[in-house]
Amino acid sequence: MKKIKENEINLEEEQVVNTEPERIEEMETELVAVDDVEDDEEINAILDSKSDIELLQEELSQEVAESDESDLEPVNPATEEKAVPKAEKKKKATRKKTKEDAVDLSHVSDDTWMMLYAAWRNNTPLEGYQGLSIDIVGTQKCLITYIPDPINGVKCILPEKVAGLRKNEKLESLLSYPSLRFNVIQIDRENGIVVLDRKTAEEITFAKTWRTVEVGDVVEAMVMGVDRDDNGHVYKVFCDVGGVRAILPVSEISHNYMESIDFSRGDKMKVKILNKRDAEDPETHERKRSLLVSVKATMRDPWEIEHCIPIVKSPYNGVIVKKVQTGMFVMLPTGIMVKTPHFSPNYNGKHNEGDTITIYPALIDRETRRVYARLTHRDAENFIRRYEVSRKRRLAARNKAIARRNPEVAQG
Repeated sequence: MKKIKENEINLEEEQVVNTEPERIEEMETELVAVDDVEDDEEINAILDSKSDIELLQEELSQEVAESDESDLEPVNPATEEKAVPKAEKKKKATRKKTKEDAVDLSHVSDDTWMMLYAAWRNNTPLEGYQGLSIDIVGTQKCLITYIPDPINGVKCILPEKVAGLRKNEKLESLLSYPSLRFNVIQIDRENGIVVLDRKTAEEITFAKTWRTVEVGDVVEAMVMGVDRDDNGHVYKVFCDVGGVRAILPVSEISHNYMESIDFSRGDKMKVKILNKRDAEDPETHERKRSLLVSVKATMRDPWEIEHCIPIVKSPYNGVIVKKVQTGMFVMLPTGIMVKTPHFSPNYNGKHNEGDTITIYPALIDRETRRVYARLTHRDAENFIRRYEVSRKRRLAARNKAIARRNPEVAQG
């Protein structure tokens, strides 16, 4: 009778162990491609190239097998008994304790599991999530995140092998990304762990976006980084448009003159696609595809509308949008940017970004699209008077220099 009971216990445990693989096999047989992705050859090719994912799953399975072998008691040479799992020799009280120590997933809703399984079956990328930490899972370095959030979410791991890192990029750099995309490649609901793949998610999203966007479309872009010159000035902004790398030149940011550019990673904006670049890298012979985008192309140019250009010495209310070392930039309701210096006699130093102030334009340069103003009417008049005197002096000095170089022209 004891042997029969032991056999029954063994069968029950084998059924519990084999439940998850059987469920995964059933789910894998039900894999369905997304409708709008099914006919795309490039996306289908991406989904077919699963060598890295299959290798990763084999390694994870091998680590689980090794952990199971470590639970076996060594063979006794004297009795030549077979290795018996330690769990078999534990009492019922020990089994109850194991159930009590199981991962508590009561905070995870059924909708979350349904979303994860749907993303897994349909190969649909999930996006809008951030990395929380870096940890070693088994022998692999992984990014840890929670879907949909750290409080009510499921623990998800992104192995470094499928993180989709660029050349010389480290896994830690993903912690600073404002938004990440993932594909679900494995779900362990019993232990509350989901394995993610960022590389495939980025490739699928890129292929779909590149196929659908056209020149002239207005789309949403997210700032990912900036390029600076030797003086520290920003001259190029890198954005993400649906997984495609987009370049935003500084000259395409605003219709107004701007002394400084202040963008942070994660900032979102509407941009217009000016060009789709598709070229081959001469060194690696890989296709490099990117977008050239513009912010100012999404807005009408106020400098081309006569009534939008301010009038000298007239009062205007505007909002302070930027404070720099030499003054403040004020945006007028017409879309014209005006600069007023800090050294104005009526400046009290209490103005902050977002405040509304009254300014008086003193100098308007349509060619360079610059407007300089003062905080009072009298200050504007004094600035105009000094500017005219200085301009006449510079003009006289230039005429004298021309006369010295070419006396005949000066006499004529």
